[in-house]
Amino acid sequence: MKRLCIKKGFIGVFVSAGILLTLGLLIGFSSPVGAGRVSIDLPVYAKGRNENQAAIDKGNVPKLWQSGNRGQGMVVAVIDTGIQPHKDFRLTSPGTAKISRADAQRMIAQKGYGRYVNSKIPFAYNYTSNSNQATEPDDVSGFHGQHVAGIIAANGRYTKKQHEYVVGVAPEAQLLDLRVSDMIDDENKNDVARAIHDAVDLGANVISISLGISLPNQSFTDEEQAAVQYAINHGVFVSLAGRQLW
Repeated sequence: MKRLCIKKGFIGVFVSAGILLTLGLLIGFSSPVGAGRVSIDLPVYAKGRNENQAAIDKGNVPKLWQSGNRGQGMVVAVIDTGIQPHKDFRLTSPGTAKISRADAQRMIAQKGYGRYVNSKIPFAYNYTSNSNQATEPDDVSGFHGQHVAGIIAANGRYTKKQHEYVVGVAPEAQLLDLRVSDMIDDENKNDVARAIHDAVDLGANVISISLGISLPNQSFTDEEQAAVQYAINHGVFVSLAGRQLW
């Protein structure tokens, strides 16, 4: 069953994180001036119903879209419970992708693990089981990663058969599916640290980390904290969310 739903009860929880994360991406927070502004034919979002419209309007995102900033040429790593391929996870034009299929396959060969899914999700890996295949969320892990990925970069469109869809804040951005959880609260620091390092190696501009476990204020000698600092030192915008931040 393909799931990509934005439920009203959850919008308030994720809206601030999703918009904070992707507004920085869209205005070029972590990219050279003018990078990623490729001319593409934009779909019409006025028809039908965008299930994420409340978040889009709250963040005043349409004005950014009108200026040509839609996340094209950018990559967001989602370190979470996994991402399931869905018709709303697509690029309007694969030519805008920062990571091409050839690029992804070369990096996968170098690392010795990972899987190319499609132009929208050029890399997927499950760090908890060290599996190239078990990267999609399920009823045990929960669909939190799917939800977050949709808010960030879903690119649904109206069709005669589909009147409801989801459009994220940066619909033309690519997603890295870095699964670090097989069930709630089972994240391992080493898995998270490895995922962060891989996100940087793969060219992520932004990293979204959502954990069920707490995030205590620890020393930078802690491997998880050190990995976050590594990403920051490489110019990557890191968004962290957990049950306890202090």
